[in-house]
Amino acid sequence: MNFNRVPEYRKHFGVFESYIGGTLQSLTFAQYHFNGEPSGNDIGSLELGFGASRFLLLSLSADGETVTASHDRLVIQPGFTLGEESGFTSESGGRCDWLRTECDSGFIGQRLSRVDAQVDRINDSEPFTSGWVLRFDYGFFGYHNFGDDAHLLYNQEPPPCERVTTSTELVADSIVG
Repeated sequence: MNFNRVPEYRKHFGVFESYIGGTLQSLTFAQYHFNGEPSGNDIGSLELGFGASRFLLLSLSADGETVTASHDRLVIQPGFTLGEESGFTSESGGRCDWLRTECDSGFIGQRLSRVDAQVDRINDSEPFTSGWVLRFDYGFFGYHNFGDDAHLLYNQEPPPCERVTTSTELVADSIVG
């Protein structure tokens, strides 16, 4: 048995270390629009800019439960018009677009001091990372997977879920770095 194996839910933890102590200069997401209007609360992937071409991208995994972190930039997908071939016949002709949107959060200019992972376990399942909590000089925000929707919560914890045990695990901070 390999006791040095990193649990699957921790595979993105190391990404944050180089951003601790950095000053947030931009916070951007790809807002989904249907027929020119913002649609839903899903913010998609979230790009944090730390200057000098240093970017942190928070995203949802395709599994519908977990979140990821990478050193990538936010990529805006090209829009399209729904047609009969899409299978959405009731919305045929509707336009789907994603627009680069700046967050007006009050965190710009603040120093990132700590990152925590929200680790969930449903019944006796393997634990998984369902959110990131980024702590700054004067507050925090969380990027969470709410069942295939990415939500950004400012200075508040996500609501508890029935049958889900949630814990918080330190990922990086200015002491552990």
